[in-house]
Amino acid sequence: MHPDGAVGIDIERVSGRSDGVETIALADTERALLAGLAGADLDLRALWFTRFWTAKEAVAKADGTGLAGQPKRFVVEAVTNGYLRVGVVDPEPHVRWVAHDLINAVGERQDDHTSPEHTSPDHTRPGHGMADRYVVAWTSPEVEKAVRENEGVRT
Repeated sequence: MHPDGAVGIDIERVSGRSDGVETIALADTERALLAGLAGADLDLRALWFTRFWTAKEAVAKADGTGLAGQPKRFVVEAVTNGYLRVGVVDPEPHVRWVAHDLINAVGERQDDHTSPEHTSPDHTRPGHGMADRYVVAWTSPEVEKAVRENEGVRT
């Protein structure tokens, strides 16, 4: 526990998920946001889904509840440069901001954009072009303060 408030962190490997997983894990508004961010690009869809999932996990850990089999209790409401806003539906509605980064298997920061060197030539394999990439997401009092001070823009 951070002396100024709760901290939560999660890390997940970027990989493609089936539509069924998205339906179970994401609210309708999140699926619409995901579609707007990724379009038809399966690698971007895998990346953004992983960002959403890790943000939900980080907030659930900070709240001390975990997802408890109810990932739709935590809803990604907005995306800004470097941050996701996650609303918690119940038991007490509130919002947390989550920072995120894309790293490789040894923790080195990676370009947030799907570049030619890691884009799969076969886009029928979702997330394949993001092999060995991980999303780390965290929420903390410092993240909340940075968002307030910078109006959601991270440098």
